[in-house]
Amino acid sequence: MAVDHKRRRVAWAHDGYGKEVPGLFFRQPADEQRASIKAVTGDGAKWIDASVKERLPNAERVLDSFHIVSRMSDALDQVRMCFVKLL
Repeated sequence: MAVDHKRRRVAWAHDGYGKEVPGLFFRQPADEQRASIKAVTGDGAKWIDASVKERLPNAERVLDSFHIVSRMSDALDQVRMCFVKLL
């Protein structure tokens, strides 16, 4: 799925998951449109990094807010468990 974060809407969607799906999206925009994309959000999958680097030269890769909160919650749970063990 490709989301326009500025307009807060889905720009493109397709069934499936994995490195082949963004390739389908990247066939549509012209080179100048791809060059105008400044940021790409997603989970921490390495294939997303490679796809962005290859096809979006001006974009920065950023974790999406859902996965940031999830990772921070997991880290906080680990810290809490350390304190529980100390008690």
